[in-house]
Amino acid sequence: MKILKFLKSNIGLIIILGLIARVAFNLFFAKSYYGTNYIYTSGDTYAWANSFVNFWEHGHYNLRFGENMHEYGYFFRMPGYSFFIGFFWLICGKDWSIAYPLIGWLQTLIDVFNIFLFYQIAKLIFKNEKVSLLSAFIYAFYPFVIVWNPLVYSEMLSITLTLSAILLFLKQSKNYPLFVGILLGIAALTRPQVLFLIPIIGLLILYRNKLNFKSLIKNALLFGISVLVIYGSWPLRNYINHGKVILTQDLRGAPHWDIDVISFMQYIYSIKTEWEPQMSQILAQEDVDIPEILKNFPEEAAIIHDLFEQSKSCAKGFSYWKTAKRKYQQEEGCTEEVALGFQELRAKHIKMFPLNFYVILPMKNLQKALFKFSLYDTSTYIRKIASSFFIWRSILIVLGILGLIFMYRNAVHPEMTLLIAAFFLFLYIMLCAGTSPQMRNIEVRYFVHADILLLLPASYFINSMWTKWKAKKTAEQ
Repeated sequence: MKILKFLKSNIGLIIILGLIARVAFNLFFAKSYYGTNYIYTSGDTYAWANSFVNFWEHGHYNLRFGENMHEYGYFFRMPGYSFFIGFFWLICGKDWSIAYPLIGWLQTLIDVFNIFLFYQIAKLIFKNEKVSLLSAFIYAFYPFVIVWNPLVYSEMLSITLTLSAILLFLKQSKNYPLFVGILLGIAALTRPQVLFLIPIIGLLILYRNKLNFKSLIKNALLFGISVLVIYGSWPLRNYINHGKVILTQDLRGAPHWDIDVISFMQYIYSIKTEWEPQMSQILAQEDVDIPEILKNFPEEAAIIHDLFEQSKSCAKGFSYWKTAKRKYQQEEGCTEEVALGFQELRAKHIKMFPLNFYVILPMKNLQKALFKFSLYDTSTYIRKIASSFFIWRSILIVLGILGLIFMYRNAVHPEMTLLIAAFFLFLYIMLCAGTSPQMRNIEVRYFVHADILLLLPASYFINSMWTKWKAKKTAEQ
């Protein structure tokens, strides 16, 4: 009876509608959206899966095993999601054809549960049923969550772990820092972006106990030790077992992310915001466009032209991409030479164009991250419709920022106001202006955790505006 009563409630209705939306996407729209008849896997799926299989079968958590084992394959993917999907592989008799669909539908159910988590978080922040229901409703139909439900990628699990940690942080039950630290540690091992939340929440826990030294020490130890034991085991393993200081992951373990490709990517992102059309031109063995910024610098243009030609002819990493026309056939090549050339040219061009590197490009990346309005591929009707959702995403981000301002002015849960604002700023600034590999490579899924948290202040802002409008209308009557 309690379940029936819950399902008849407003939040129960929202959860049912959210479930229908997710099931409908999986059954009727996912194939067209992903452009494949098999909606459960994509390129990165196999990296998590292979790493676990090699760990279980051979004792090496490495992307590859045997003669093809690479020294950086040990760090290609962090282990959180690998062990999650590996568990289902084991209980499915080591059959991925059974495990993948099972995981996809389990993730769908988990995300339905996330709607309830989101509702509970909003209730603790705003203590307002209307805002809480609106928050849950917006999350229930947020397209940039729904599209990740069936795909065996780490976004869905990391979102659930993050929301669960935030809910426990807000509830402040006995010894809550311990459990918050455990959840955030696992979440960080699942998606490295969650790492930014750890110091933010850690500092907030310390601030809560600033007037009680005994509680401060206790909660600091509970949180710190749990994070160190769970997340810290990964970099500690990397250093003790392999002698490398790697806090998150290293792409060099995959053939198509060899040092030539990574150096090319870092070079391109030091002078422009996209690696297209140059990347596709290299893979297609076409003439490669010289970046516009070098048109008036013939010496540098000649150097980069030669590097592009070498990338097409003898650099190993490029030949392993699926769309590459040239497939690598021999051990000899110019991979290291090309990588070094791009690295040297990158350092030179940062000195030549410091304003472009440190200011203009980060601002363009930020603009792209906040106001991206379409998918790259709009070949299907569903993807054309999906592209329009980017406008909705940008609107919600703006509303979320305005909501944070309103929350600050009205002193609505200062801790969560600071948490959401700090996480949003740190994540966006690092991804848009950072200099390590994969930074400045703007993909919406990298921002999804911060974007989801912005839905909370966005709901508060929408409700505030609606309440003011209704009050104004009433006064006019």
